[in-house]
Amino acid sequence: MTAYRRNFVQGGCFFFTVNLAERRLALLTDHVEALRAAFRETRQRHPFTIDAIVVLPDHLHTVWTLPEGDADFAIRWQLIKSTFSRGLARNEKISQSRLAKGERGIWQRRYWEHTIRDDVDFARHVDYVHINPVKHGLVNRVRDWAPSSFHRHVKLGDYPVDWAGDQSDDGRDYGERDRAAVGFARAQPILRAESGGHMRSTGLSAAEKAAVTAACQDLIDNFLKPTFLSTIRPTQFNYPVDILGKWHGTKYRFVQRYRSGFPENLGEEFDAPFTRLDWISRNHFNIQRHRHTGEWFFRHRGLTLAEAMNLLRSDGLLHPP
Repeated sequence: MTAYRRNFVQGGCFFFTVNLAERRLALLTDHVEALRAAFRETRQRHPFTIDAIVVLPDHLHTVWTLPEGDADFAIRWQLIKSTFSRGLARNEKISQSRLAKGERGIWQRRYWEHTIRDDVDFARHVDYVHINPVKHGLVNRVRDWAPSSFHRHVKLGDYPVDWAGDQSDDGRDYGERDRAAVGFARAQPILRAESGGHMRSTGLSAAEKAAVTAACQDLIDNFLKPTFLSTIRPTQFNYPVDILGKWHGTKYRFVQRYRSGFPENLGEEFDAPFTRLDWISRNHFNIQRHRHTGEWFFRHRGLTLAEAMNLLRSDGLLHPP
């Protein structure tokens, strides 16, 4: 986004993705007024600022700022979910485990949460919220999706009304405010599509794979971990405990490992990739970054290994969340 700025308070701002239990339903947009009422009622009891929000048929994304010293977003989501669910007819599918606990079957129990660390991170996530209906193919232009805070930001002068343009004409990765400034290079992929749309790239020698592994491990040990995970800080939420790398064919994924602090699954760990280095041919690489939807998007193309390592250090959008 171009204009919106805030006074960043460390630990007070969060990004969330919250999903319905049945992703084929459109309950959130079909009952959007009930959802708005659930938010209003919760904010009256537990105030917070909605910096950005978009409601899609089966999930929503939002960025919140909580009052200083308050990080209890869990109670707020509990109230929003329960208030919304009470207004719906009891005709959803409910698992036996939920029935045993007297729970409804409207929402997924878990949700994605990310602590916003600075103004760049804040702007990136607010942009992601507003571009999401276009990413999902629901509309061609951001301004055409009604249940979105984009319209409020346009009135405030934070966005031009035609921000992100019309994605029906091309497949570019919208949401970046200045592609030239971040070193985005347009190029055609040097890969061949097999049946089913999967890309095939072969010929990575054992020696080159070992060299790439060593370079990536050095980046992890001497830059990523010291910079983004110098100490492990347990919380009552999901918190990072490691940064590591994994090969998937000719693709090297940088992964952040999380441990759960939630009582219902205390101590469980899961891996979340954030950046990927794709080997294309000898000393020729692309870099992709991972989105919250599970999709990968090209960030840089046509790099030598040395160029890729430099960008993995300098490009903040490739770093752990």
